[in-house]
Amino acid sequence: MTRVARLRAGLALGAVALAPQPAAAHLVGVEFGAFYAGALHILMAVDQGALLGAFALLIGLQSRKDGRWALLTVPAALFAGAAATAVLGTTWPGDAAAGVATIAAFAVLGALAAARACLGAGAVALAGTLVGLVAGVANGVAARGGAVDPWLYAAGVAGAGAVALTLGSALAVAGAARVPVLGIGYRVVGSWLAAVGVIALGLAVAQAGG
Repeated sequence: MTRVARLRAGLALGAVALAPQPAAAHLVGVEFGAFYAGALHILMAVDQGALLGAFALLIGLQSRKDGRWALLTVPAALFAGAAATAVLGTTWPGDAAAGVATIAAFAVLGALAAARACLGAGAVALAGTLVGLVAGVANGVAARGGAVDPWLYAAGVAGAGAVALTLGSALAVAGAARVPVLGIGYRVVGSWLAAVGVIALGLAVAQAGG
């Protein structure tokens, strides 16, 4: 298999893994309480992990002073999005819509990383808020219906998401500072993430149309 063929196969597999599935959302860890159910839900979802990972990569391309703003806005937005969706229990967005929004955000973040976009403090804070809301709502969808305490569930989502983003962005920033050439590697990975996101988005739209 040639290098190009391997790359295409990897992109296709990544897109299939990220594409929203028609299965009903099922909470795991409920027996441990609502907080842990929320924490496990965001950590075990492939698309949520990819979204936070892509944002951590983008933060690694920013200055430390600007990147820190994401660590403040993402947890707050995660809690707000998850709590609002779980408490209100509205029928919109559904699983498919939440999944499409997550993939679209993931693709945009990858494209920004590929372009080595220097966002500045205000834009980082705004991006963190949007990322947190998208991820929070997507996780809140699974808690509708009163199966768990929505406030504790949202706190679990926010807590686990904050830890994952903090660790990921710290590694990205430290890596870029110690090995400057990693900045180029981050841009390459960002382009792959954007490509996977676009393919997954196309699959999601095709599924919705079918």
